[in-house]
Amino acid sequence: MEYRRPYTITGPRVATAAALVVLCVVGAALPYFTLAYLDFSSAPTRSTTNVFGTISLLNKLSLEYVPAARQVGLDPLDHAFTVMLLGSAMQAVGLVVAIATVAGQFMNEINKFLWWPFLIGGALLVLGPVPVFISHQMLTGDKVDTSVLWGWLPLFAAGILVVVTALRSRRRLDSYRGL
Repeated sequence: MEYRRPYTITGPRVATAAALVVLCVVGAALPYFTLAYLDFSSAPTRSTTNVFGTISLLNKLSLEYVPAARQVGLDPLDHAFTVMLLGSAMQAVGLVVAIATVAGQFMNEINKFLWWPFLIGGALLVLGPVPVFISHQMLTGDKVDTSVLWGWLPLFAAGILVVVTALRSRRRLDSYRGL
């Protein structure tokens, strides 16, 4: 009986994993979203957050503190903020899942319970900017002072890298039969 190593560490696999980790860390650290609102003392505040801070800000912010709420109404703003929350949460979850499952790319036979989350995490990173930009368009149409910053771009690039890497590693799945 021949012993086969469960892991193979090669240059391309290390480079791909390192690029993924760097893109995710940079994307998590860069500014992602800016919103102008009134703080609890009714002073104008402009907050710039990263992807995780955006989720926290949108969950905690009461819509009455957005200056455009009086003219537009709360329902359109609630809808736009919900869409923004969806997009930023998609990228945040995709980031965490992609980082948590990147070690599976060093396996010679990848377990499908590790491969599928890796692929889905990449898809979340790629598709996350769609609701973010739809929401940004909705908010700017409602005259809300907001901007989407560059933090989404490294996360989007990491998502493309994850999806391509996962699809290229499909032949190493433990139950792959050449379908």
